[in-house]
Amino acid sequence: MLPATSNDLDAPLTRDQLIVTAGIMAAIAVAALDSTVVGTAMPTIIGQLGGLSEYSWVLTAYLVTSTTTVPLLLHCSGCRRAATWSGSRCS
Repeated sequence: MLPATSNDLDAPLTRDQLIVTAGIMAAIAVAALDSTVVGTAMPTIIGQLGGLSEYSWVLTAYLVTSTTTVPLLLHCSGCRRAATWSGSRCS
């Protein structure tokens, strides 16, 4: 294999690319932390509701709530670019 020339090397990341990468990494970390909290609390919630038969309802309620609040909060925050990306319209 031939040695790498200066044209073969990748260009360094720009500032915008680093900001986007950091934002994505932060969002993934928060989602992982969120699922850890829910997974830890789920046995207590199921026990208080009276059994494993209610597990699907609790999980469905959590997923629907978390899915609907993201576009709603983006819309309410006034962040037009983020709200447009999520599919909601700003007035």
